[in-house]
Amino acid sequence: MLISQEWFTTMIIIAVFIPIISVIALFMIMGYEKEFRLMKVKQQNVELEKDFQQSKYMQLNAQIQPHFLFNTINLILGYARLDEKRQLVNTIENFSQYLRFSYQVQDQLIPLSMEFEQTKKYLAIQQARFESYLTIEYEVDSEVYDALVPPYTLQTLTENAFKHGLEKKAGEKYLKILLKNDDTRLVIQVIDNGVGINLKQMEATPSGHGLDNIQRRLMLLFGKENVNLLVCPSDTGTTASVSFPLQTNKSGEEHENTPS
Repeated sequence: MLISQEWFTTMIIIAVFIPIISVIALFMIMGYEKEFRLMKVKQQNVELEKDFQQSKYMQLNAQIQPHFLFNTINLILGYARLDEKRQLVNTIENFSQYLRFSYQVQDQLIPLSMEFEQTKKYLAIQQARFESYLTIEYEVDSEVYDALVPPYTLQTLTENAFKHGLEKKAGEKYLKILLKNDDTRLVIQVIDNGVGINLKQMEATPSGHGLDNIQRRLMLLFGKENVNLLVCPSDTGTTASVSFPLQTNKSGEEHENTPS
């Protein structure tokens, strides 16, 4: 059977152009997939920024009208009336740095060391309020200081311990903060001996929304399956903990928005 020249030419054209078309189609598909991934990353960044701004709003709003603000002002006034200059200066300095952090921090992730220092400013004020009735204990693995966390993670857990537990308890108060590396995961845990957090009541307050905000941001950053947030109340207090993959700033560059 003889093959005509036209048929032979057609077969050659098909044999040459089909692979070329296939390669072009493959590159187009790869390009669309890359564009889709970029769009997904951009969407996640938008959601993270939205949640971060919401967290900042809740934090600033909570500072404008909380009992903590009034208690601190009353503490400062008390020191002024009693002419206790050293305590007065220390409290004003801690309170000033506490507020400055909330207005200056801009990063979605900050070193845990920065978050820890901010929380200790808050605790220094609470220690001044409750004096010997409050015992604070820290248990920190040295390697976690460089771990990156969303702002207000530790601070929110600590403030909740006071607002929903310790401040409602008479007598001796105890708070423990654990920051540890658990097999490449960062574990942040706050333990108190307060009255026990009422989860339903807390969910209806800004602090309850703050926990939801932290969990949402962590899930966007590390994946839903990699984040655990637990609040376990009991008759003898509450244990609140969050864990997620331990990530550090490998570039070694300082954050520009670190409060000084």
